[in-house]
Amino acid sequence: MAIKAWEVDESDGRRAFHFEILRPGDPVHDRLIGRADPVPTDSRNPVAYFDDEADLGVCNCGCGTQVRGDWAPGHDLAALHRIVGHYFDGRILSFTNWCREQGYPVPPPPAAGSGEQPSAPTN
Repeated sequence: MAIKAWEVDESDGRRAFHFEILRPGDPVHDRLIGRADPVPTDSRNPVAYFDDEADLGVCNCGCGTQVRGDWAPGHDLAALHRIVGHYFDGRILSFTNWCREQGYPVPPPPAAGSGEQPSAPTN
């Protein structure tokens, strides 16, 4: 069986995976099902986990780089700078003021000496 996990729910402190079972005709199913294991294992567990080309996506900045995740390294910040440059004349203050107007105030910085890093958005 081949599955595609599309969400991990950790809302109740446990981890639940939401997935779909891949059927014949799906490229991943057809490449893996009914063939020799793609990864040799000496484990008694019949399931081996491995990085697969199907896990690759395209960087969200528009550069076309294949990635495992949302962004190629550093491209998230570069995209943010392009947005600020294009829509806010390169002025961070204009961007933060716009965020406030939309109801998203800029979070306060961590307390001095706390060693805490500024938080980043999760999505």
